[in-house]
Amino acid sequence: MRDQKIQQIYQQMIIDVALINEQMDTSTLSLEKSLGCTVDALEKVRQMIESDGFKDDDEEIYFFKHIKPKFQSWYVYTKELHYLIVATPSGPTEILKQYYMNEINIIHRYFSRYAFAYQYYLSSESAKDSEYFLRRRITAFPQGNEYLHFRKNNFSTEMDYLFAKFMGLEMLADYINSKLKIMTIELEDAIVERISGNRARSWIGDKVELVELAYGFFYSKRINGGDIEISEIIQWLETSFNIDLSQAYRIFTDIKRRKRTSFTKFLDEMGECVRSQITSSFMKKSSAIKRVL
Repeated sequence: MRDQKIQQIYQQMIIDVALINEQMDTSTLSLEKSLGCTVDALEKVRQMIESDGFKDDDEEIYFFKHIKPKFQSWYVYTKELHYLIVATPSGPTEILKQYYMNEINIIHRYFSRYAFAYQYYLSSESAKDSEYFLRRRITAFPQGNEYLHFRKNNFSTEMDYLFAKFMGLEMLADYINSKLKIMTIELEDAIVERISGNRARSWIGDKVELVELAYGFFYSKRINGGDIEISEIIQWLETSFNIDLSQAYRIFTDIKRRKRTSFTKFLDEMGECVRSQITSSFMKKSSAIKRVL
């Protein structure tokens, strides 16, 4: 019953934030109202937890690892989105593009700053859960500078705010990539231009496969010697195959969380297809030679 009530509070919070920002502007009033929605929603949940408590450590760990960060990620996202919009420069497309690229790099730097915690978040590990997500184990200075309003009410753990920060910044990265997507960017690289051409093409596979391909290009630095952003590669693939990859960053996060399958499942499959075709061709030629002899 409590879980259902918490989910209802979460859904109402999202609706309220969306209504406030339906006509997105940069006013401080909208920011205050939006942040107020997230704080009020989490305060309702805090009061429920304070009243009912947790039946055991596992329930407490689950709440502070998954439930509270989900709420607080909207506080992070709303605040960061507001500052992103306020600081957006006016000017030609290239200036806007560079601004958004810089913001993506800032997000990446934050993830790198807390690299161990971020990898723990991505991998869905549990070995240190009792250290990170039990209130009695919180230290004086939690990583990421926990939001003090909830620390003073015994409503924080060592890592829950950092998990919320990761979630919120991933949402912000999705927003930035969606903005980059709708901008018209001319790719001047001759090879890329020749590959894309002017003919209509469609992708019949899953989006996650294209995302694997995009990050394969990006990390192998095969395009422009690595002098290209992942968002540009994503945009090229979107244009080439007329597909929406605005959630590419989130999809890649899911790829990094894979446990039972390869991190490069599609790329591995491509390699196997090529090897199989070459082997098959070789066998056919061998058979033909034997028949001649």
